[in-house]
Amino acid sequence: MTTREQAVRLARRKSEDLVSATRRDRHRRKHNRPRSTVADALSVYVEHVLLERRDRGEEYQARAKARLEQHLRPFVAFVGAKRCERLTVDDLDDYRAELGEVGRLENSSINRFLDAARAAVNFMIDRRYIDFDSREAGKALKHYKTERKKPLILDREELLRMIDALRRREAGVKAKVRRHVTRGPQAGKVQEFEQSVARQRKPLAPYFALALLTGCRPGEIEALTADDVRLGHGNVLVHASKTNAEREIPLHDSPLLRELVTSLKLRAAGGALVGRVKRDRVMRLAVSARVKLYEDELGITRSKVNRQMLRRTTVAHVAAGSPEGEGLLQFRFGHTQNVSITHYRRALHGIRERGQTVEEWLGVADELRELLQDLGYIQRQASALEAAN
Repeated sequence: MTTREQAVRLARRKSEDLVSATRRDRHRRKHNRPRSTVADALSVYVEHVLLERRDRGEEYQARAKARLEQHLRPFVAFVGAKRCERLTVDDLDDYRAELGEVGRLENSSINRFLDAARAAVNFMIDRRYIDFDSREAGKALKHYKTERKKPLILDREELLRMIDALRRREAGVKAKVRRHVTRGPQAGKVQEFEQSVARQRKPLAPYFALALLTGCRPGEIEALTADDVRLGHGNVLVHASKTNAEREIPLHDSPLLRELVTSLKLRAAGGALVGRVKRDRVMRLAVSARVKLYEDELGITRSKVNRQMLRRTTVAHVAAGSPEGEGLLQFRFGHTQNVSITHYRRALHGIRERGQTVEEWLGVADELRELLQDLGYIQRQASALEAAN
């Protein structure tokens, strides 16, 4: 039987052996790891992330690289000049405190920078650029507390103001074309000038209408092509940009959407329905419509409306008005049950009484149809009197 003294000696010997093994491993890793600055290691990390996503196309890689470099830029500015072997957990603590003291960012935005730094630090630990525990790095770069709020959605009055702003915008383009026809040395070359204007100011109305009537993510709308419009099946095939899973947007509960995608399919001639839309164009449209305005730290008037808010607005109204079950709604919009309950389930009263279509649930059926008719994207329907004659 092992006496207490023998057990103590055995435990002490095991402890000493463990300390010796840890020192040898640390010494080995210290002399085998690359000797470079943190900025160099972070550039290797960015290349590694892009290499893992090389099968998603050059356009996706360019956006991913720009987003990743943006989130890592403060970290590079703070510790990038240090050599990797001199980076400590205290540096990570100081970086987190520095982000919190800026004051111009919300905690949710700061947490995105912390996530990017933590992922990069874990990569550097795995590649032996730095030598400390990943758990210590996680504690040093822990999130700031955020207040959980329901995402903003637009009501009927705000949507109507944005439709009116769209009408004014397109009227301004037409006025510019009319002035060009009657003035200047290029007078009379209407078609060439219209094409030039279209290249400079791509129409926003088709994107706006598709976003409201489908509830798709911005990247999914931009990726829609003529082949994705399947009128025989009664749906639009969406190649999800976030979940990498295809889903179908039905056309049975939105006659206006059916008319619009049919027209855009003919116009596209096999290409994209709307193509790429700049991120800030919806925000500028919302500013001109005086929707959810605020002033930034420089005193510039901006709007909280973004491209994602159109999706949130549609999902919330369809979830309140449609008789479809939770499972069908999740498949239709490409989110999980938890996301649906947390973000989109709202107490929107009276939505179902508005009608039986998406455009009626949103409360803009007549106004949106009139806009698309005036701009020539769908045909104007004959009235009952005209049909009788």
